[in-house]
Amino acid sequence: MVHHDIWDRDLPAPPNLVDIERDGQTIPAVAQVTKSGHVFVFNRITGEPLFPIEEKAYPGSTLLGEKAFETQPLPLKPAPFARQILTEDDLYAPDRTAFVDDLVSGNKTENTPTVLEKFKSITSKGQFIPMDTTGVILFPGADGGAEWGGAALDPRDGVMYVNANEMAWIIKMKEVGGGAEGSSVGQSLAQIHCARCHGGELQGLAGIPALQNIKLRLEADSIKTIIQKGRGAMPGMPNLSTDETDAITEFLMGMEQAKDHRVEKINVDVPYSVASFARFKDDRGYPVVKPPWGTLNAIDLNTGEYLWTVPLGHEESLQDPNVPVSGLENYGGPAITKGGVLFIAATKDEKIRAFHMKTGEQLWEDRLPAGGYATPITYQVDGKQYLVISCGGGKMGTASGDEYRAYALE
Repeated sequence: MVHHDIWDRDLPAPPNLVDIERDGQTIPAVAQVTKSGHVFVFNRITGEPLFPIEEKAYPGSTLLGEKAFETQPLPLKPAPFARQILTEDDLYAPDRTAFVDDLVSGNKTENTPTVLEKFKSITSKGQFIPMDTTGVILFPGADGGAEWGGAALDPRDGVMYVNANEMAWIIKMKEVGGGAEGSSVGQSLAQIHCARCHGGELQGLAGIPALQNIKLRLEADSIKTIIQKGRGAMPGMPNLSTDETDAITEFLMGMEQAKDHRVEKINVDVPYSVASFARFKDDRGYPVVKPPWGTLNAIDLNTGEYLWTVPLGHEESLQDPNVPVSGLENYGGPAITKGGVLFIAATKDEKIRAFHMKTGEQLWEDRLPAGGYATPITYQVDGKQYLVISCGGGKMGTASGDEYRAYALE
């Protein structure tokens, strides 16, 4: 579904099985949502696409040694459930100061660009534009589009319910190794292996600690152990040699010289690393794109048409009379019931909501003890129906939690 994926567009969730009615016949189908905001629908017996798929041409890469695939497959139906290109007209507050996770957060200077200035300095031409050393907009962002919660599908009528994000990200590469003048081996290796998560300047991203002053928190041996074995959400990197681990550690500790004695043993043959892979926001922390920032969608997979789309979640601090419901970034999926009610948490405002499956009308909401970034389940005990959601939080800068919240359905 992505040719030569260089944008982290791996499929975010399992597919859905459904029987589709087409020309009086029932077709066993499989539907897959994507981070790019598309739904691919196939006959699950023959593999035949049930809606046309176009191979669209895209430009090549400008990076030395990188070859981007010439085309990408895009379904012509259903229409994308997330916007596909960020334009100047889509900017919500273009005169606000830009805030990108790879900038030193909160330090406003006269050189700090506005959202519009930052937008004009980078490339925004839609999906599947190869990244470069100037900066490319990825929209929807690296997390999607569709998220890990995936979609719910009603087997009775073939209607898919999927939540989506409308968050622009910026991808930017930088030269390392032999291409970056003055870079030491350890610095180059840190850019290759650490910057992807900790930011282009190793200053930390949302929920991920900075490495710039790690020597004030950890001893060298502890850093080496974490690099090799991982800790918390960070995976270990056992494939790094001892010399490579030592070089990264000494760079982070500020003990490394530009001319490293191990340079002959370490071959830094990667010409580029990720300098920025981060959400594009303004100085208030809001997405730069006009709301809605998150949506919930009902799509009839028999016809490929949308039944309704509504904002999902609300930024209570926004206080914009023109935006009564902002929608929010969301992680987690919907659960649907035979009674025609859809339940979903997922949103940054740490609430769980119920929607009418036929109309999209919100029926109920409740605040959770922490963000419910998971898919609810519903079950029955002694003839009574319940709903439960895992409240783990810890995403999008919200507090972590450790509670399961259960509700009884009347």
